[in-house]
Amino acid sequence: MCDAAIGMSAAVHAPPNKGAPAHAWPSTADRQFVRMLDAFRGTGGLARPAEIVGHLQTGHDHAGSVLMHWIEQRRVICFDWDSRDWIPWFQFSRHTMAPHSHLMPVLIELNTVYDAWEQGNWFATPNPWLAEHLPIDTLLTDLPAVLHAARADRFIANG
Repeated sequence: MCDAAIGMSAAVHAPPNKGAPAHAWPSTADRQFVRMLDAFRGTGGLARPAEIVGHLQTGHDHAGSVLMHWIEQRRVICFDWDSRDWIPWFQFSRHTMAPHSHLMPVLIELNTVYDAWEQGNWFATPNPWLAEHLPIDTLLTDLPAVLHAARADRFIANG
C-alpha cells in the first residue's frame, strides 16, 4: 500500500545493512524497527494498512483510497520493513480515524528532510532538544517543544 500510494520512485524502505552478510541479525534496520515497536507500543503500536482500512471503513466509503491519499499527501507515516508496510497508530484519532491535526505541523517540518522510515525513527529516538525524551512520549504533553525539536532537526539536516 505504501508503495502503491506514493509510487515506486518514492517508495520508502528500511535502509540496507551495508557490508553485513544477508543472514546477519539483527541488522540496523531490524534494530530500528524494534525500537519503533517499543516506542509506539504505548500509543497503540504499529498497524498493517489493512487494519487501518478496516477501522476506516466504518466512517468512509472508500477507506483504501482515503488512506492512500493521506499517505501520498504525507499526512500519515507509512514505511516498509521486511517487505511489509507499517503505519504507527499514534497518528490517528481513534474516534474519527482521521490523522491528528496537531501532528501536521511536525510532519511538515520533517517531510522536507526525512522519508517515512526516518520519520518513524525520529519519533522513536531520544531527542536532545527534548532533554533526551522521545518525541512520541512528548507529543501529547508538550507539542510546542516537539515542533521546536522538529524545526531544529530540519534546520540541521538542511545544513
